[in-house]
Amino acid sequence: MEYDFPRESGKEFNAETMQLEGPSQSTDETGARFSFSKSREEFDATRDRAVAEDGIVMPGLNEAEVEVTLVKPHDFNGKRPISQAKAWAKEHLVTKKDKNGNYIDMPKLIDGTPYIITANGVKEYLSQQTVEKTGDLKLHLSVLKQLKEVISRSIEGEIHASRKKDKGGHRSIKNGIIMNQLVHRYYGAVSYNGDVYIVKTTIIEERDGDNRAYTYEVTDAKIELAEVETSTKAEPMERTHIGTANLLRKVKKSNDSGDLLLVESAKTTENGEDTRFSVSEESQRVFDTAKRKFGETKDIREAGYVLPDGVMLDFSGRHELDPGSDSSFLAG
Repeated sequence: MEYDFPRESGKEFNAETMQLEGPSQSTDETGARFSFSKSREEFDATRDRAVAEDGIVMPGLNEAEVEVTLVKPHDFNGKRPISQAKAWAKEHLVTKKDKNGNYIDMPKLIDGTPYIITANGVKEYLSQQTVEKTGDLKLHLSVLKQLKEVISRSIEGEIHASRKKDKGGHRSIKNGIIMNQLVHRYYGAVSYNGDVYIVKTTIIEERDGDNRAYTYEVTDAKIELAEVETSTKAEPMERTHIGTANLLRKVKKSNDSGDLLLVESAKTTENGEDTRFSVSEESQRVFDTAKRKFGETKDIREAGYVLPDGVMLDFSGRHELDPGSDSSFLAG
């Protein structure tokens, strides 16, 4: 099939695409996403942490679930379905304004935050590059007709700093960051012809020049087949929800590390603390007893055991000496 792409569709991705605007409060029932920033201080702290960790993965992704959107085949007919889709989206998808220039009837995210979809956003979604990434024009256009529904059910998976591009167009933290932007990755699920697909939406959170307001701008929406476990597949009409532990099982963090999103999520608790070295209460009591018995050391030559918190137990034998005894002979 020959796609009727406009000539300018091959241009470099334009940041002014779909845009989200609304209040900064952001809570939902999944427990698997962070809030948009409520203050400049919170924005700066989140950005700095995202830089330090090269991306913050949301807690709870191994326990959360998303509502699956059953996508119906689109009804764009003829030889130019993309042109028809653009016309339909202009009328039904792009957010309208009132006579005073204010947006009206805005759709909402899962937490109730209103957002807008612009004509530029539709243009980018229907570009040749984006459609080719999906690999299925019928699927791509079918999702378009229910895009607001999919976005409203998506949950956040990751936040990272807005990385600058190098001369080759590759984004990396090594190139520096855009200080007044944060990038949020949202994940939704659609069922189409019996298969489950991931819809990954990228939202740019940006403060204006005077730090008075935020905008939330969707700059990308990609569709890919979800590698769900075959034992959990269901008929399209039967599947209403899917656990993100299944949906995102092969999804990697949005950097060059290759780390799986779910593995990184398991390292983070609901309040954002690192739990990579956490232990059970019983184990902690054992470790505390060992610290009192053997003592701690900073000298790797004296260390006989490294605890999960990084403390090295002193196995030099110093603990067997009488208090006040000369232990200089134990030095390496």
